[in-house]
Amino acid sequence: MTRHEAAEPQDTGTSRVLANGLDLLSLVAQTNGELSLREIGRQLGLSPTVTHRLVATLHKRNYLQKNPATGRYVIGVECFRVGRAYTMATGIEGVSKPILQGAAARCGVNCFLGIRKEANLIYLYDFSGTRRSSVRIAAGTEVPLGVTAMGIAILARLGDAEVEAYFERAAATDRAAFERMSPSLRESIAFARDKGFALLNSEIFPGVTSVGAAIVPETSDVAAAVSFGFPTDEVAPERINALGREVRDTARRIELALAGGRLDT
Repeated sequence: MTRHEAAEPQDTGTSRVLANGLDLLSLVAQTNGELSLREIGRQLGLSPTVTHRLVATLHKRNYLQKNPATGRYVIGVECFRVGRAYTMATGIEGVSKPILQGAAARCGVNCFLGIRKEANLIYLYDFSGTRRSSVRIAAGTEVPLGVTAMGIAILARLGDAEVEAYFERAAATDRAAFERMSPSLRESIAFARDKGFALLNSEIFPGVTSVGAAIVPETSDVAAAVSFGFPTDEVAPERINALGREVRDTARRIELALAGGRLDT
């Protein structure tokens, strides 16, 4: 039995095999690249036999795809179908796309849509409205809430107790990183609460500044957000304020659409 297989006590109410398979899919999705059987097994702490069986099953059912040239694995089409079913069920996909495409073209920025997953943010879509700085982030990319304008905007909409719980979790995960991040993140959350939009320099990629706003529909508990990315050398106060208003209005338009309201995209 490997370290991963023995690390947690057996929960008789859940399936260990299924849990390992889901952990495997999450690992491949978060890597955003190709992984070999050996790499998968090592990172999950699974034996070669267990790893092979899980990968073979997921590959057969199209949850994983194998690169015939390298023998390595990436996320398969069935994962896309499952993920798309989720976004359609929440209503996010249908109403957000035309609104974000319109905002990207109108403002000349890169528009992003993300959704909260506990202490992280998952990118769902991106639309480019600028040729000068077209930043692409793969759908499914997962990052901590505190490193994106969208995540900061979501944190700003939470109550103080929930924000402190987030900080406690971050401190427990990596104390040194938390101590470096905490002061500036608290300032960013305070800024977002005051202005109605979050602001973050050098988000994901150096030289890119982002403004973000949370999407909090009345008819759903979905915690999502939208952000606009643009070159940092365009960061003049009037530009930031204008895009801040635009991203805030874009989030409100999505909220209205999710509630069934009519709007001009």
